[in-house]
Amino acid sequence: MILLAILILTCASSFGDEGSEGAAALPSKAAAERCSLKLKSLEDFAANHKAGQKQTTQFFEDEVNSYLALCLSQKYHPSLKSLEVTFEKEKLQGVALLDFDRIGSPPEGLFSRIIGVLFAGKHNLTARGEIISGKGKASFHLEQAWLDGRELPRFLVEEIITTVGRKQKPPFDPMQPSQIPYKIQSLELLQGSIMVYQ
Repeated sequence: MILLAILILTCASSFGDEGSEGAAALPSKAAAERCSLKLKSLEDFAANHKAGQKQTTQFFEDEVNSYLALCLSQKYHPSLKSLEVTFEKEKLQGVALLDFDRIGSPPEGLFSRIIGVLFAGKHNLTARGEIISGKGKASFHLEQAWLDGRELPRFLVEEIITTVGRKQKPPFDPMQPSQIPYKIQSLELLQGSIMVYQ
């Protein structure tokens, strides 16, 4: 689940342009394997880290999406059906297919009432934002979001993202600053890739 922790510490849903369904690249076993090896490199670096040592690792979009689809998707909570990310300069985008019937919610509170009344079944959550990172912590800052192409209020989408994130293993809230694992100090979004600085 490290990749989810790294990316989705930043967001428990994926992100994408408004209304763009785009032809995404098909998942590749080779790309997923490259991602897996890079994740192992992060883990090894943290386990054998010496004072003053630094490492930078670049994850490409196809590697991340292949890893998510082929290696992690079976570990998602049933409320998260699929997840695909797109990296832009300083922005994270993509689409998550959510099953609102499987999300569940606390027995009381505004969010549970809104979800219960407004949402049922499977829907594409499209969002756009940035990763705020530094000093070993990261969070996701939501800028825009859509459900099946219709714009939604940010506060509502933030609650959905938080709820889905807390359902994952391990649970996390991507909207709040969280410690990044493996001695990762910061993340940098580039066009088509994300740089991980240890």
